[in-house]
Amino acid sequence: MLLCDGCDDSYHTFCLMPPLAEIPKGDWRCPKCVAAEVSKPMEAFGFEQAQKEYTLQSFGEMADQFKSDYFNMPVHLIPTSLVEKEYWRILENIDEDVMVEYGADLHTMDHGSGFPTLASKNLSKDDELYAKADWNLNRLPVVANSILRAIDMDISGMKVPWLYVGMCFSTFCWHTEDHWTPSINYLHWGEPKTWYGIPGHYAEKAEEVMRESAKELFSGQPDLLHHIVTTMNPNVLQAHGVPVYRADQHAGEFMITFPRGYHAGFNHGYNLAEAVNFAPPDWLEMGRKCVEHYSLMRRYCVFCHDELVCQMASRANELTLQVAAGTYKDMLVMVENEKRMRRQLLEAGVTEAEREAFELLPDDERQCAICKTTCFLSALTSNDGRSNEIICLRHFKSMECDPEKLVLRYRYTLDELAQFLHGLKVRAECYDFWVDRVKKVLEAKGDARMELEDVRELLNEALDRKYPETELFEALQVTVEEADKCQTVANQLGSRKIRTRTRGVPDSKSKLTVDELELFAHNLDLLPVKVSGREGVQELLEQVDGFQKDAQKLLEMKKPDVSDIEKCLELGVSLEVELTELAALKNKLKQTQWLEEVQELLDDPQTCTFEQLKEVLDSGTDLPAHPDVEKALGEISGLLTQADGWEEKAKLCLAAKPKWSMTDVERLVKEGDAISQGLPGLSALKDALRKAREWWSRAESLQHPDNYPYLDTLDALVAKGRPLPIKLDPLNNLETQVASARAWRERTSRVFLKKNSHFALLDILCPRVDVGSSDGKRKSSKPKEDGIIPHPIFSSLTAQELSDPQSFVKAFKEAAAEELKAMSQLREKNSSVEEREKSGKSRLMIECELCRDLFHPSHVPIPVQKKPENGNNSPCSPTNAIEKPSSLREIKFLCPSCQTSRRPRLETILSLLVALQKLTVRLPEGEALQCLTERAMAWQSAARTVLETPEVVEALDKLKPNTSPVPKSPQSSENGNTSPGGRRSPDLPEIRLSQACIDSLEDLMMQGDLLEVSLDELQHIWRLLQATEPRRSKKYPDLKQLEAELESVREDIKAKKRKRVAENGGSVEVKKRVTLEGGAKRPKKEISTKRTSTKRPDQKPNKTAQEDEEDDDDDEEEAQEDCSAQPSCLRPTGKEVHWVQCDGCELWFHLYCIGLKPEQVSEDEEFICKACKPNRHKRRKGDSSKSHNISDET
Repeated sequence: MLLCDGCDDSYHTFCLMPPLAEIPKGDWRCPKCVAAEVSKPMEAFGFEQAQKEYTLQSFGEMADQFKSDYFNMPVHLIPTSLVEKEYWRILENIDEDVMVEYGADLHTMDHGSGFPTLASKNLSKDDELYAKADWNLNRLPVVANSILRAIDMDISGMKVPWLYVGMCFSTFCWHTEDHWTPSINYLHWGEPKTWYGIPGHYAEKAEEVMRESAKELFSGQPDLLHHIVTTMNPNVLQAHGVPVYRADQHAGEFMITFPRGYHAGFNHGYNLAEAVNFAPPDWLEMGRKCVEHYSLMRRYCVFCHDELVCQMASRANELTLQVAAGTYKDMLVMVENEKRMRRQLLEAGVTEAEREAFELLPDDERQCAICKTTCFLSALTSNDGRSNEIICLRHFKSMECDPEKLVLRYRYTLDELAQFLHGLKVRAECYDFWVDRVKKVLEAKGDARMELEDVRELLNEALDRKYPETELFEALQVTVEEADKCQTVANQLGSRKIRTRTRGVPDSKSKLTVDELELFAHNLDLLPVKVSGREGVQELLEQVDGFQKDAQKLLEMKKPDVSDIEKCLELGVSLEVELTELAALKNKLKQTQWLEEVQELLDDPQTCTFEQLKEVLDSGTDLPAHPDVEKALGEISGLLTQADGWEEKAKLCLAAKPKWSMTDVERLVKEGDAISQGLPGLSALKDALRKAREWWSRAESLQHPDNYPYLDTLDALVAKGRPLPIKLDPLNNLETQVASARAWRERTSRVFLKKNSHFALLDILCPRVDVGSSDGKRKSSKPKEDGIIPHPIFSSLTAQELSDPQSFVKAFKEAAAEELKAMSQLREKNSSVEEREKSGKSRLMIECELCRDLFHPSHVPIPVQKKPENGNNSPCSPTNAIEKPSSLREIKFLCPSCQTSRRPRLETILSLLVALQKLTVRLPEGEALQCLTERAMAWQSAARTVLETPEVVEALDKLKPNTSPVPKSPQSSENGNTSPGGRRSPDLPEIRLSQACIDSLEDLMMQGDLLEVSLDELQHIWRLLQATEPRRSKKYPDLKQLEAELESVREDIKAKKRKRVAENGGSVEVKKRVTLEGGAKRPKKEISTKRTSTKRPDQKPNKTAQEDEEDDDDDEEEAQEDCSAQPSCLRPTGKEVHWVQCDGCELWFHLYCIGLKPEQVSEDEEFICKACKPNRHKRRKGDSSKSHNISDET
């Protein structure tokens, strides 16, 4: 008993029609329920169009979420077998519905293709390669052998790929491709697809099984399979004898379906695929059958098959051979059917016909009203005007119409169709004719061979007509390429123009060996093609044979002529053939030339150089072994050995210490001349010997006692002689003379020059040439490079004039006269009242006794007066009492421009002159000193004459009671100011002298002050003039007022210093040090002070103008700070101010104020001032240890 799952009625299994043998599995419906279900209105089959739109990303997220939720596990862990099993379970269970979405049939022109195209932007090289590949689905439908390329329009899905975006369970049902064309599907990425396929020759059987399995569906919709909405379990098909094949397609794989092959499948998950159709030439037959099948099924065609064939036939020459052959076969069937059907129309009585361009009509106006086939070759219409429908010729018998009222509309006549057939046949059969001709060409020999150009035409024909690249085509191509190469080489070998162009290129790649040339000539005879240039190759072979014979003769000769070898070599090189004799001939030529060169050197070895011998030896060692070459190499080696030995001696001589004598050097030069004139060291040795001889001759000429040379000339000669590598006997004597002269000049400089003086000794000794200059400062002369004495007085004298001492004396005297004249004019100018009023100088001025110029006291040191005891006036004497002057009248002041030296006494100068007479070298300073001494002695004689007159003697006697005796050797103070040297009297007696005597004394004092010499007579004259009018009544600045003004200047400087320190953010802590003579600084005792540290005389730091100005202010401030010396500080000036601190009272003193010099002070010794000395001795009395005290030594 069975219960219906729909109405619950019960039935016996044997009462049913037909009876059931067993209980069916699954749900069962009774006949009433089935009849009721079938009687319901028919619904259209297909898939619903989704309303929601997705992006690719959102669709993928939805697809992954669906699969993960459905199987309750991560997507990547779900096996394909599980998905496939679940897919078929859902399809077999009609009560379970699963809704999925499928992005199918997406046009690539709208959404883009997964393959790159040439129209894509920013293509890389790899993308460009893929865009041009035939496997690109955008190119596959239109490749050369594809039939679809003849369709002018883009058919979506067939010529233009479609995209498919799938998800789990999304399905493509059983179907075949349009027009039964093959298809190709590429899975770009994503999860796999499962495919099921049925071979094309089982298509009808598969359709029959499906109709039998679902009769009720196919009865209502016979073309159900064309809508791709029907699926069936492959097991059912296989059970009815239909083979079904299964395959899984993964990402990156192609899937191809064959014509009329049914296929179906589903997706395992989110993926992206792309598919398109293509049609090879053998598809045409299957395509025509498909059109007939569509006609029976009343299905519309996607394109007109006949139109496609005729379109290809009209362009037969553009088709490939395969396409032309396939088109010819299909068109032959098409034309035969057309002839048969048109004959039937003619026999039936249809006589009216019209030409119609069917391709210009829309598809719906040229479709058969009965079978829906698209008409192209011909169609029937009625001329009764009742209907515009057309039918194809195969349905003529089914028309119920008078044949006379029918009109045949045709596209082409039968003759035109025959021409199309002929064109296709020619195109298809031309290849066979071409094959026969090529076979004959490749088999030809001897005179039967074709010319190369004719054979090349055959190859070009194959390329132009796109013949298949068979083995025969490749053989023809290889033959033409080989013949081209052989002809090119043959023309190069036979053309003299080509040989001339490549002449002299030994490694030319186009050269052939003799064996290769012979083989090449043999290959030219074996080629199945005639090539030009064979005669030239044969001629070249003959020339090569002649060259080899001539070369062999030259190689066998013992001493061949060089010109013969060169001619033979030139011929061999011009042949452009690799000849083994060429290398041997080149070696033979090198040996012959080298032997001739060696013979020339050995015949006259004096003319060859050391480098030439080495070059010849080196080039000979590279030659192949030969008895003559070995002998010549031995002789050259002997010469080189002898030359090397001499070179070693020459190097030893040039670097020897002690140096070789001139005799030994001359002997060595003679030995070098005997070996070769080109020895490397010989020229240097000869040059040294020549210089030594010239030097010796010059030295002997300068040693003449009547005319000794100047120091600079002798010094230059010594400098030239020292680097010479030869012993020079007079050199030591000359060096001794130079050293003695320099020592005398240094001694004289110490006597005359002040400390840190910027003047040269010659400037001090010579008369001044800058008297009355604009700046008022004496300028030192700069040395000249031409050897003339570096002083303006002697600049006009030539070297010849300087050789005569009288010229020197004359120039000196002229300069002295000019100096006296200029000084007189300057004194007159400076003494004039108008000039002083014009300059606007104040009363607080000190007047220079020589130039009469006025100076502010702040710019010069205050003069001091020494009290001499025992006739000693040295400022460093321990018994020297220092007293501050009461008036400026007691001081004789000379400005820094008028007194530039220490002004030594005449006795000191005479001792220098005695030492000068012992020198054998002339010194400009020595001659200037002699002139100065003579000038001073002449002045002294004139002064004594005046001083011995009765009037002057009487005046001097009046001055004696008021002063101490005049010392014999009064000294100049370091600051340039002198005291009279005697004790000053409260009142000087009034002395009256005649005006002539006063003028004479004034003139003598001016002349004496111009001399850089200290003379007693000059002091006597000054004292006399000070006691006479108008000097006696002359008013001098008040000393207290002067000191007050100086104190004001010092305070201004200190205020500026404090202001500058305040601007810099505070005071500066400086450590005072005792500065020693050698420049080393040792701290005596560190104190915090705003005074700047003293500097060494030789220190010259780089400073800006502003820093120099500030340093000068600091130095001036420091110089004007008083020390603790008693009775008062002397306030020394200058860049270098030396201080010392007492270790008893810790007071600070100027070294100058206490009579000490920097070298007398040491860091390791104590210093005790005079005030602390008595107490120090009392404390140490009775102490057995000895105390070393600086003040004791001083």
